[in-house]
Amino acid sequence: MILIYVGTTSSDINVARVNNRVLLGGHHVPEEDIRRRYERSLANLPLAVARADYSLVFDNSTRNGFQLVAHFDHGTAQWFQEAPSWAAALATALARPVRPGDKDELRAAHLEAADTCSAALLAERSRILASFSWS
Repeated sequence: MILIYVGTTSSDINVARVNNRVLLGGHHVPEEDIRRRYERSLANLPLAVARADYSLVFDNSTRNGFQLVAHFDHGTAQWFQEAPSWAAALATALARPVRPGDKDELRAAHLEAADTCSAALLAERSRILASFSWS
């Protein structure tokens, strides 16, 4: 199973983005639901990453779009930048060795799938950024 998680440093960011989406004709989500889901999502993240075979974790807190923070491959973490504040608990919870029995070909298959997911995410990011005026 492959997990792709996109987090932000604050639920305020998510609330503002939903409000902007509504102004552009998108659907509304009550603020209390956004904040509740934000906290619940962060609380569930360590378990979700631990259960997934491969995980990609992105930070989407800035106007630069989502940035790859880390990937996890059968218990082995690779961090690409210092963990953002929202991911600090994840870094601590998942500091563990590689599971016995990992197979190189399985790992290669997961990496290939992750590359495909990354390419799709980058294409979607470009499409979304092109639709906004940041002035």
